[in-house]
Amino acid sequence: MQIGNFITYLAVLATANFIAIFPRKLILRCADALGILIFLFDSHHRKVALTNIRIAFPEFPRQKARVIAQKSFQNMCRVVVELIFTRKIIRQGKIREIIRIEGEENQKNAARKKKGIVFITAHYGVWELLFHANYLFSQDFVPIHVVVRPSDNPYLDTLLNKPREMLGSRTVPKKKSLKPLLKALKSNETVAILIDQNVCREEGVFVDFFGKKAATTFGATLLALRTDAPVVPGFMRNDPATGTYTIRFSPEIPLVRTGNLSEEIQINTQNFIKSVENLIRERPEDWLWVHKRWKTRPAGEEEKIY
Repeated sequence: MQIGNFITYLAVLATANFIAIFPRKLILRCADALGILIFLFDSHHRKVALTNIRIAFPEFPRQKARVIAQKSFQNMCRVVVELIFTRKIIRQGKIREIIRIEGEENQKNAARKKKGIVFITAHYGVWELLFHANYLFSQDFVPIHVVVRPSDNPYLDTLLNKPREMLGSRTVPKKKSLKPLLKALKSNETVAILIDQNVCREEGVFVDFFGKKAATTFGATLLALRTDAPVVPGFMRNDPATGTYTIRFSPEIPLVRTGNLSEEIQINTQNFIKSVENLIRERPEDWLWVHKRWKTRPAGEEEKIY
């Protein structure tokens, strides 16, 4: 098994190094073309994406849904390309040429509380570049700890994490992440959690997402309630025409406290996921529609969506 993992790692590394030889903008155009091909020929994931779009936007005509799904496939390919080029861009000192910050005052206001920051985000735009958000601030650098799901291949895991951590960010494996994240917040550092994915019943709560119950992680909620750290939404926006990106920070979402922990988790998780929904409604083509977001159903609900 380890030999197979290592061979896969070598193949991926060689491919990535070969791609990085070419101009980034050329490869991004190739990624867009590849995204169209994958959309046309990968019927399984195309069906998942179109099913999700129909749930979220039942009013959209079929052709509009297909356009959104196709652009989402193209965005996925761009994510891979930008991850490949990250090391090269950082080494050339050009990271600030392709990423700008919007709403920096919202992050600064949260930082002044000196309780760390819970940064909630989603698989939206080229989300991998969010690892470098704190580096781009003009104030002193504060480490950002990003929760990730490790690859089954440890060699690939190392390869993926290297560009993520080049500018000081730290990856935290999803399992057993609570203790290191609490420690980071107590040290007045930043924790980033992607909250838009489906989870099993034991790992989340059901909240409304585009009008349909969706199993949603409450990890960010629990961290904020335990530490009183401010919760700030931050998302990556694409500008395909220029090949640049904007990290947009929204105002802090106030925590709701009722004295009942279960109720607090439910209410605050709902408020957090609403910020994701609002973002997707602005530009739905930038979200990861191929994920089976509504797969886990409430107990007693036998609906099979996918």
